[in-house]
Amino acid sequence: IEAEYVRTGKVKIVFYDYPIPAHGLPAVISHEAAHCAGEQDRYWEMYAAIFARQDEIAGIAAQDEDAARALLVVIGLDAGVDRDALAACLEGGRYRPVLVGLADAAQAKGVSMTPTLIVAGASGQEVVPGYVSFDDLKPYIERALGGGTPGAGSE
Repeated sequence: IEAEYVRTGKVKIVFYDYPIPAHGLPAVISHEAAHCAGEQDRYWEMYAAIFARQDEIAGIAAQDEDAARALLVVIGLDAGVDRDALAACLEGGRYRPVLVGLADAAQAKGVSMTPTLIVAGASGQEVVPGYVSFDDLKPYIERALGGGTPGAGSE
C-alpha cells in the first residue's frame, strides 16, 4: 500500500484510535498513553511498546484504572517516554474526551472491531472489517480511485 499508493500520492492513510469498549479501561488508558507519548514525539514508539506487551495489559481487570496507569507508565519507559510527564498526563485524563469522540465517530461509520479499514473515495466509502491481504484490499482501493463499482470484485 505504501509503495504503490501512498508514495505515489494516490491515497492517504489516516489512523484512528479505537479502544474496543469490551476491553475495558486498560484499553482506553493504553490509547491515552500513546497520545500522551505523542506530546514527546513518541506516539508510534509507545504504540509499538504497548502492542509488544498487550498480554500484560489484557491481564488487568477491566475497571482497574490505577493498575492500568501504573503498567502503562512502566511500558512508557520501553518507548523512551519521560515517566513523570506520562504519569501526569494519564492522571489528568486530557485525552479521554478525544478517544470518546474517535470511538463515537468510528461506530457511526460502521466500525465494530479492529482492524477495520474504511476505504473512501469520490464515489463513497466501503468498510472492510478484519485483516485483509494487500491483494484482497487492492480492489477496494481501485474502486475508491474510480476504477470499479463498489461491492464488485473479490471478497
